[in-house]
This record gives sequence, structure tokens and C-alpha cells, in this order.
Amino acid sequence: VIERAVLLARGKEITLQSLPETLAEGPEVGSVEIDIRIPYKQLVQQHTDAIGRQYLEKLFKQYKGNVSQAAEQAGVERETLHRMAKRLSIDPRTFRSE
Repeated sequence: VIERAVLLARGKEITLQSLPETLAEGPEVGSVEIDIRIPYKQLVQQHTDAIGRQYLEKLFKQYKGNVSQAAEQAGVERETLHRMAKRLSIDPRTFRSE
């Protein structure tokens, strides 16, 4: 796939047009389990929190708990990342030994 994308790429960047359709399409719509008994706002918040938690955990793991580097990668201020982590009960220090 990589070789094909390099060959099909125009210029120095690989774009979605360089990838096979199955990769370029992204995740399936509706791949999240939806429970219609839950109010809409609550459902959206639950999924937003789950995605945020996964994102922050991967980010902190990648940067070994270094909040400055993680914030730079995420494109947010350190304080914003701290607030997000606190709201989701994630302690960046737990990723320092990994």
C-alpha cells in the first residue's frame, strides 16, 4: 500500500487520492453502538469523553507524560490539556514510567 501510494502521489505528499478506496473512506458510519434510550446530549457526551480519553492516553503514552510536548502535538495550550485530563480523570504522571 505504501509503495502504491508513493507511486501515485503527485508531488511530495501522499493524499487520499493516493490511497486505495477502502483506506481513504475512513471508519464506517454507524460503527458506534447507539442506545436510543439515552438522551441525545448524554449519548454524545459519553462518546466524546470516550474518544477524548483514548486520545489523551495515547498522546501521554507517546510523550511519556510530558504535558508540554503532548499539548504541542495536540495543538492546544498546556493548561487546556491539563483541564481535559482532569475532567477525564487522567493523570499524565502515570505515563512517565512507560
